Amino acid sequence: MSSPEVPSTPRPDDGITIYRIAIGIVLAIPLVFVLVIVPVEVLGLLPDHGVTIPISSMVVIVGGTALAAASAIRYIVRPSSWFGPAVIGRAAVAALYMYLLLPLAWVQIALPGSTTTVNLSYGFVIELLLVVPLLGALEGVLILYSDRVDPMVRRSIEARVGYRR
Repeated sequence: MSSPEVPSTPRPDDGITIYRIAIGIVLAIPLVFVLVIVPVEVLGLLPDHGVTIPISSMVVIVGGTALAAASAIRYIVRPSSWFGPAVIGRAAVAALYMYLLLPLAWVQIALPGSTTTVNLSYGFVIELLLVVPLLGALEGVLILYSDRVDPMVRRSIEARVGYRR
């Protein structure tokens, strides 16, 4: 008589498929539109209306593309043990992008029909928004720790709450 076959537990890195990679790339397209194309177009229109802003289009293109790529990678690796580091990486990209924008956080508006200009600074808002990527990094650390302790716990919790891969 043969011994009963023990079911193998799925490997933590199971789930990254060509389908998931394709969906991640498709999901990055609207992010590129929102984070790159629209802001670059708005930056191009502002000088025509008397608004001066020191942010160059190249900063927006590089930062927005990096955020979209990091978000796509985060989606692609979600079912694997690389999800925690991907969450931390995306948070780091977002924090770096915001930190680079911090010294450029001002706008100068020329009032029509006069020589008066209004200078506005929004650096404090960016400083407050830096809390969001820091919380994202904390989330990534917790996910990384959870995956190291028991790789299947996160996946079983996601299955119970109805998350679909």
